[in-house]
Amino acid sequence: MQANGGKESSVTSSFMCYCNSVFVGETSSVKECWKTC
Repeated sequence: MQANGGKESSVTSSFMCYCNSVFVGETSSVKECWKTC
């Protein structure tokens, strides 16, 4: 369980960081992505 969760967490973190770059126009989206990052 721990190994699976860790792997998924890593992928999600990366996606959130990227989302902030993609949604640079939307302040709301960027803020949310940063928080998750």
